[in-house]
Amino acid sequence: MDTLYGYCHCGCGQRTSIAPYNRSARNWIKGAPVRFLPHHDLRLHEVGPRNGSWKGGIYQDKRGYTHVYQGVKRYTYYHILLGEHALGHALPKNAVVHHYLSFGLVICPNQRYHLLLHRRMRALDACGNAAWRKCQICKQWDEPKKLYVSPDNWTIYHRECQHNRYLDARRETWKRKSN
Repeated sequence: MDTLYGYCHCGCGQRTSIAPYNRSARNWIKGAPVRFLPHHDLRLHEVGPRNGSWKGGIYQDKRGYTHVYQGVKRYTYYHILLGEHALGHALPKNAVVHHYLSFGLVICPNQRYHLLLHRRMRALDACGNAAWRKCQICKQWDEPKKLYVSPDNWTIYHRECQHNRYLDARRETWKRKSN
C-alpha cells in the first residue's frame, strides 16, 4: 500500500509536518511534507522482535560474554543482569560485576577493587598465596614485605634483582668503553 502525500511513511497513519528548510540527509525539501514523524524512520530499521533477523535477543561476543536484549538498540551483559537481580535493584553508580565461571558473581564497589580481585586470583593460581606479588625482574612470586612496591603499585621488584640489573648494565657500559 502506498503512503498518502503528507502522511508518515512508517505506516502509522499520522500527518507529518512541513519541512522548514532543505536537509538532504533526511530528504527534506523546504515547504514540502516530511516523510516521517520524529523517530518513526527507526521503525524501518527495527532492532528486536520486529526485525526479520531476530534470534531471540541473546548472543555471545568474541570474548564469550553473553548479551541480552533490553529494549530499543540496547543490549546488556547477562552477568550484570544477574547482579541486579541478586541485589533487587540497579547496580550502584561505579559498581562492577566480577564473574567467576565456577563460583558465581561478586559485586565490586568500583573498578579498582575489581582489578584487585583479578591480581589476587592470578597470585593464588600461580603460587598458592593470594597476597604474594610477582617481581618484574626475576618473575618470581614472593611476599610483599620482601619486595619493593612503589606507591602507585606499578613497580614491584626485589631490591637484589634491581641491584643486579644495575650492575649488569654498568658492566655492559664498561665493556663498550674498553673496546
